[in-house]
Amino acid sequence: MGASFIDLAFLKVDNINAGRIEYKRRKTGKLHSIKITEPLQEILYKHLKGKRTGDFILNVIKSDDVKKQYVNVRDELRRYYNRRLKEIGELCGLESELTSYVARHSFATIAKFKDVPVSVISQAFGHTNLETTETYLAKFDK
Repeated sequence: MGASFIDLAFLKVDNINAGRIEYKRRKTGKLHSIKITEPLQEILYKHLKGKRTGDFILNVIKSDDVKKQYVNVRDELRRYYNRRLKEIGELCGLESELTSYVARHSFATIAKFKDVPVSVISQAFGHTNLETTETYLAKFDK
């Protein structure tokens, strides 16, 4: 299951518990529990140095003001994350600009055409019901 950028940005050291990352999805409030695998542990280790309980894991949010926190996330998504995806897309010779939105839709399209069950795609997207996923996937028929 992939985590949304906003959910990653708001993860705190407190969200790590017994070998898992546990958090509520900001969009739906649904609880997610992700096992910390060895590769994920290596990534986390780099970000946890010097961090204490209550600290954000990633250095995206730089304010205590809730409105400013969302601005921090939006700006980071635009400036860093999508810029890096664009560079990857260029290195791969993609005709379209690669963004987080394009990556998400590409995953759904590939999964659909590989006959991955809609229930699996729905779970990967964190949708709360299959109708949402089916509506989402219907756009890709063209």
